[in-house]
Amino acid sequence: MSAGTIGRSAALVALVLAGCSTTPIPMAPNFTPPRGSNWPDRDVDMHSGKAVCHVDVTAVTDIRPDPQSMGKSGVRSVLMTGSTDWVRSGLDSLNRDARIKLSETPTGAADLSLAVELVKAYTMNITTERSTNVVFRVRFTGKDGAKSEQVYRGEYEGNNWSNGEGETLDSFDDALAHLLANLDHDIVARCPK
Repeated sequence: MSAGTIGRSAALVALVLAGCSTTPIPMAPNFTPPRGSNWPDRDVDMHSGKAVCHVDVTAVTDIRPDPQSMGKSGVRSVLMTGSTDWVRSGLDSLNRDARIKLSETPTGAADLSLAVELVKAYTMNITTERSTNVVFRVRFTGKDGAKSEQVYRGEYEGNNWSNGEGETLDSFDDALAHLLANLDHDIVARCPK
């Protein structure tokens, strides 16, 4: 290989690498339910005359070692300021289910209370695939004082097209929507019949 060919090849590689951003991907602390998410619309009568279950969220905490780190998309770190706000905005979306009314201001008269811990939230790439995971630990307290605990995992597995911001943020919304659909089901099951 000639010196000119090596020089042109090195210049081409440098040009390609210069286009690869290493700037962190910022995540906004609000959840956007994906189109086609699993919650019924508010105007659908899901409870057929049953009383709405009132649910208080008593605490939302992030117990991860680094609350700002949300993993990596390619060589770019994914960062969030306000992870508990993101969790709360996800929980707020459960109000789309007409069978429950979720309140972040404890009323003391709730049918069910939740304390939520964000245990894991990360994305990573393996070759051309993306894996995004969100894990909550939820502590339930019934009106009668009965307590229980459940761990919920939401995940998104799919193609990683370009390590782009949009696809990264959408993967977190998809993973959280998966988790929230299961949490919604268990809230309704724990509410008084």
